[in-house]
Amino acid sequence: MTMLALGVGAFVCLAAVAIVLRVKRKVSDVFALGLCAVGLASVWVFPKAGSPLRAELPGGTKLETLAERAEHAADRAAASRQEVERLAAKVAQTSQRIDAVQGDLRLALKTIAEGLYLSAATRNLFPPPDFVSKRIDEGLNAIARYALPNEQDRTEWVQEMRGIVERAQRGERTGSEPPSPATR
Repeated sequence: MTMLALGVGAFVCLAAVAIVLRVKRKVSDVFALGLCAVGLASVWVFPKAGSPLRAELPGGTKLETLAERAEHAADRAAASRQEVERLAAKVAQTSQRIDAVQGDLRLALKTIAEGLYLSAATRNLFPPPDFVSKRIDEGLNAIARYALPNEQDRTEWVQEMRGIVERAQRGERTGSEPPSPATR
């Protein structure tokens, strides 16, 4: 729609309003004439402004350029918003994982501390009471399941630990030690 059409439309609307109001005797002749004059002036003013897609602002900036910039900015903002939402979801997920790992670590450390305490506190009791041995075994098994989630790896580790215990029970004092997990 061109600006001329907008001007003519404004003139017709204002003229119609002026006529209706004058006929109903709600406005004076001067006011009705004023509305018609404003409508007539709009026919002259709107085309001077030019087409909305070709109008220029002071300084030579075209409205179509501003419209394109606004459209591109809106597209970039939408893309940025989606990226921020994706990253926020990833941060929330990572935070949940960290909380879970922190809880697991606390439980593992508690179990280790408990096992060490019970071992030290009952070191003069031989054999240690069954309920103490059972508690230590349960804790060690829980830590082993966490440290070695693969059952095959856990089985190999348990066999290796039993081998070390058997050597100690046989009274071996020297010999090559199997490599510790830290040096593997």
